[in-house]
Amino acid sequence: MQPGNAEAAYRLGAALLQQGKAHEARQELTRADQLKPDMPETMYSLGKAASLDGNPAAAEKAWIRVIELEKESSLATQAHFGLANLYRKQGNAAKAQHEMQEYKRLRDKVPKAQNPPS
Repeated sequence: MQPGNAEAAYRLGAALLQQGKAHEARQELTRADQLKPDMPETMYSLGKAASLDGNPAAAEKAWIRVIELEKESSLATQAHFGLANLYRKQGNAAKAQHEMQEYKRLRDKVPKAQNPPS
């Protein structure tokens, strides 16, 4: 109903992804990224859709962009996890281990930031 609205395209893509329609989700998420580039949530979901749609190069590119944009957010944490799994499936143990270490480092850091010192 709102073809020029990036958020609407993102939400449709995310809904399609939840329904397991990776190819359709990827199309909508790509459109969302074209309408409003470099939105971290869109890029993360685009990586997930690309991975599920059998395009590891596109997934890698999207998740690396999330990490560049977000540095140490929960989305960056999830992107590191996605990359670790992607590299593991490709047989690249060194890259997979590096990404898993980054995932664990960021995962352990988040609770400390949310808890104020006593």
